[in-house]
Amino acid sequence: MSKKKSSTDLSYEDFAEICRVCLSYGELQPFNINLLDIYRYLIKVEDEMNYIFPQNICKICTKQLEDISTFIDNCKNTEETLKVIYLDRNFKKYLSDNSDTDYDIEDNFDTFESNVETENKVLYDKKNRAVKEELQSDYDKKTKTKKELRRELKKIRNQANPLPCNICNK
Repeated sequence: MSKKKSSTDLSYEDFAEICRVCLSYGELQPFNINLLDIYRYLIKVEDEMNYIFPQNICKICTKQLEDISTFIDNCKNTEETLKVIYLDRNFKKYLSDNSDTDYDIEDNFDTFESNVETENKVLYDKKNRAVKEELQSDYDKKTKTKKELRRELKKIRNQANPLPCNICNK
């Protein structure tokens, strides 16, 4: 079992033989760089003091820092999961909101189509084939645009989740 001296009984000469975290003597090991980074982050150690202070840690403190590290990783993963869920919800809402707009656009195309047909009949009656062909060409361009809009909408709806899960990688 490791012994712990009172902080008033410690001296600089003890640094090589004590745990950096709890100041106990006993079964020590060098501070793992990852655990040292976590420790420094948690207590805001100044860089210049890091190399002067004890560089060893006991098994109990190692376990506690590993648990803290696991806890921090779990929290980060949870935050990422929540962010993905939130973004997915907003993306679906965006698609839903825009799909209504797209249908309105399609309705406008339908109105446009009927207007073009009416104009074409008038032009045909006047036997002005050149103007009729020009309008027909414009109509074809608008029809292609409508098809392109539908394709784009279909692509967006069929897209897989853009962000993989950090926990299960799905």
